[in-house]
Amino acid sequence: MQMMSSLIAEVDAALGGLRTALEAGGYGLSVDDVQPDGTVQLAVTAGSEACEECVMPDDMLVLMAERAISERGLALGGVQLRKDWPGK
Repeated sequence: MQMMSSLIAEVDAALGGLRTALEAGGYGLSVDDVQPDGTVQLAVTAGSEACEECVMPDDMLVLMAERAISERGLALGGVQLRKDWPGK
């Protein structure tokens, strides 16, 4: 379990730049989990001032997250994205 939480922390750190870009638009980014097969589960949340239609497309978010993770030297199995919007 300790090793998995360490991996989550590494993935979280790798996504710092993407998180900063999303926060500028009123969104949050968090790592929900890293599955045993290496799949990273991310959550994008919209703040009260953010609009659902304004965030970049899912495929672009996934691509950017995968790139940031691989540039950090982490060999994982892909990214799944979940969106949480207020009132939904």
